[in-house]
Amino acid sequence: MEETKKLYHGAMPQVLNEDILSFLCIKHKDEIGKGSYKDFPRPRIRYVIDRNRFGYADFGEFFFWEDGGLYVWQQSEEFEEDHNPDIAEDYFGHPCEGRGYTLRSI
Repeated sequence: MEETKKLYHGAMPQVLNEDILSFLCIKHKDEIGKGSYKDFPRPRIRYVIDRNRFGYADFGEFFFWEDGGLYVWQQSEEFEEDHNPDIAEDYFGHPCEGRGYTLRSI
C-alpha cells in the first residue's frame, strides 16, 4: 500500500491497477458511502456479473472490502438476494441506505 501512496500524488496515474483503485476507495470512503462523490477521479471499471455478463461501474459505484473482494453497488432488485448489508456497514460504518445492493464481483 505504501507503494500505491507514492504512485498517487493527486494526479491520476496513467495505469490503474487493483492496488491503486483500492487506495482511492479508501481515500474517498466517506463520499462513496454517502453517494456524494463529485470532485475526484472518475475511472471506470469492467467487472464480471455472472458467467455470460459484464458490467461497468464508475468510481464511487464500487469499493474493495478487507477480504480483497470487489463490491459493486447494484440498483436492480435481481441482486437483492445476494446483497449482504453487513459488508457495507463494516466498511463504511453505517448501512449506506439508498445506495443499492452490494454484489461481490470479479
